[in-house]
Amino acid sequence: MLLSRVLGGVGRFCIGLGALTLLFVAYQLWGTGVLTAQAQNSLENDFETFLEGAGDVETVVATIQAAEEPTTDAAVTNEEDPENEGTEPAPTDAIDEEAAEAAAKELQLLAKLIWQDNGQPIAQFIIPDINVEWTVVEGVGTDELRDGPGHYGTTPMPGMPGNASIAGHRTTWGAPFNRIDELEPGDEITVRTIQGTFTYRVIPQESGKGHFIVSPDRIDVLDQDFEVAPNRLTLTACHPKFSARQRIIVVAELVGEPALSVPRPAGLGPTGESLASEDVPDQPADDGGLPGDPDLDDGTNTEAEASADEGAEADDAGDEADAEEVPAVGASESSPPRPTSLLTTSDSFGEGLNGNNDAILPAVMWGVAAAFIAGLAGFVARRWKKLPSYAIALAPFALVLFVCFVHIDQALPSY
Repeated sequence: MLLSRVLGGVGRFCIGLGALTLLFVAYQLWGTGVLTAQAQNSLENDFETFLEGAGDVETVVATIQAAEEPTTDAAVTNEEDPENEGTEPAPTDAIDEEAAEAAAKELQLLAKLIWQDNGQPIAQFIIPDINVEWTVVEGVGTDELRDGPGHYGTTPMPGMPGNASIAGHRTTWGAPFNRIDELEPGDEITVRTIQGTFTYRVIPQESGKGHFIVSPDRIDVLDQDFEVAPNRLTLTACHPKFSARQRIIVVAELVGEPALSVPRPAGLGPTGESLASEDVPDQPADDGGLPGDPDLDDGTNTEAEASADEGAEADDAGDEADAEEVPAVGASESSPPRPTSLLTTSDSFGEGLNGNNDAILPAVMWGVAAAFIAGLAGFVARRWKKLPSYAIALAPFALVLFVCFVHIDQALPSY
């Protein structure tokens, strides 16, 4: 009799645990998509309002660029005209200084307009070949990537000179990057920002495909000043689908001239991912190596890391040909100059892809709260009426369980 009760209790516990697991999977695959769709609708409206209230950005840019042009009216020196010795020089320099000061102020105002706080819409991009049209938010934290693709705050804005980088999910939270593995060389990516509309074309990798695979610690793909395609757009996501074991990278080259490079305001706030250095990092020699390539000895890829990478590639036979070389990092003579404030390197792909350990404790606490409500409902049901007891407990239990699922999702590597 006792054994049957124990076995019955164990069986009911396993059934309940299985049901909760299925509910969590459903929440990740479909529930998160509903939340992201709602967020995207709001972000799309906010972005259009943002563009309408931005004013004439082109006029501001023209003012800044005009002030930076060298003055052709040179003042006559005393040596060239001895008769005018002792006279005051022409006030051309004073006028240039005033123009430069005004341009600097305009640049600061433009920077505050272009660079937004984390979670705010900063761009819209369209990839017709894979039926993608999303509003991009600033930041790659957990909260930001729930609303849509996120921009790495340590990289330039799309359209600016340099390597603008964007992260997104592949299977959860709307899955904006679900099909980026289908992109082929030459496919176009259109990005619309406050500075205009820009077109990028996917760069072919050595396998002939439009993507390559790296390990999660190979963040060199976010670096700046690449020799090949210095003005680029880098898309990052977890790989393979339903896993965060690796990262899939798509690189596209800007078509045409870039927009004015505007540094991120120093006092804007956190970027959503920490920085390895605020200065331009030392770059490896131009030997064609790629981030994560065991042949690239930069002092960061240890033997353990190399073996881990090799093991990961061996486990995923279909991706072995995708692990392509990134064009070597190095200054390009033809690339436009970029302010050093943008030449930063992230030390992480962002908690939005890596998972947030701080969410583990809240997940456990909310899980305990859900179990307490379920246990209390069962206790009351045995001493009162079953149906009313469970009906009363259903709403608070569902709410607490939902919050628990949210924190579990934050703690897990997101894909």
